[in-house]
Amino acid sequence: MGNGTGITFSPALTSAHASGATVHGPLGTGLTLAEPLRQAHPAGSGVGISGMTVTEAQSEFSLWASEAAPLIAGTDIADLAAPNLAIYENRGVIAIDQDPLGIQASVVSNAGGQWVLEKPLADGSTAVALFNAADTPWTQATVSLSSLGLGTRRTPYLVRDLWTGRTTVAFTSLAAGAVPPHGSTMVRISAP
Repeated sequence: MGNGTGITFSPALTSAHASGATVHGPLGTGLTLAEPLRQAHPAGSGVGISGMTVTEAQSEFSLWASEAAPLIAGTDIADLAAPNLAIYENRGVIAIDQDPLGIQASVVSNAGGQWVLEKPLADGSTAVALFNAADTPWTQATVSLSSLGLGTRRTPYLVRDLWTGRTTVAFTSLAAGAVPPHGSTMVRISAP
């Protein structure tokens, strides 16, 4: 039974929990909530167990982080293949998810299955996810910095790709190159 958070309980819960309540006995979940859940959690399969490609799993994790979703591993981490484990261990993407502002990303654009999400961060930087939901590559994926709410500067913005670790600069637009089908690019843009 789902409870709107993307968490499935087995066996199903038979009654609601009050804030801070713990359920004991055979119907208990083992979860104690210090306060009610306030963030939506995207319902989905765990990285490495759902038949997704590594590209798709990386996209799913990027989208979870963009939404400030609770990062819940629905798999046996000890048995994950190295590429899937690397997704779960990406500190840059985890930092986007766990940013103290706790703000979920907003949609900048969605045309033809090509999504651009923008998320302000506590340190003044901006996280941007480009997600290609289409079955064909998104060639020459670019986003104007003004569409992300970033003003014109005399000095360039630093753009760190959170999956490759590469840092580039941008004056007027973010150029992500080609984004594969079901793939994504996630960057952190900051002023130097």
